[in-house]
Amino acid sequence: SFEIIQRAVEIGMTSVMYDGSRGKYEDNLMVTKRVVDYCHEKGIDVQAELGNVPYLKEVGISDIDWDKYMTDPDQAKNFVEETGIDALAVAVGNAHDFAKERPVPDYERLERINEKLNIPLIMHGASDWEEEKVKNAVKRGISCFNVDTASRVAFITSLVKTISEAKELSYDVRSHLGRAREKVQETVEHKMDIFGSAGKL
Repeated sequence: SFEIIQRAVEIGMTSVMYDGSRGKYEDNLMVTKRVVDYCHEKGIDVQAELGNVPYLKEVGISDIDWDKYMTDPDQAKNFVEETGIDALAVAVGNAHDFAKERPVPDYERLERINEKLNIPLIMHGASDWEEEKVKNAVKRGISCFNVDTASRVAFITSLVKTISEAKELSYDVRSHLGRAREKVQETVEHKMDIFGSAGKL
């Protein structure tokens, strides 16, 4: 909400994201523009989302009507021009949560979006994207990938494994966190290699 954005700015955030993509386009446009006007006065960048990146736990994966979730290139151009956002999260067949199988993203749609816009494009729901998909997306304008689920899966699976294999039962979870932390680091390093961001600031 706009109020949450305000609180984030008040505590010192230097960039924010407002996601109104699950509501009506007109409402998303109106609130996003309000957020941008407020934040730009304070020198803060704004990311918004158009299209709807679904949560697989809500919609499953086998019967998704992907077309209804996709970002429309012409609408995206209008949205960016009307709101003045600094970055746009797009929906081209990507989904939140972790999935071993995923349809081929709509690269042609992504290319058209990129041709119409002149701001960074963001890919949410990219935890299971490996090198080929990433390279194809980068070629078509994606400059940032969100991979939160991959980190959480690495942490939880490692923690459960470490606890289940422990020779002695311990109720101090801190004694099991070291390996989980290492697995998260390994996952992040792997993702940075794939994204081509390793060794860069």
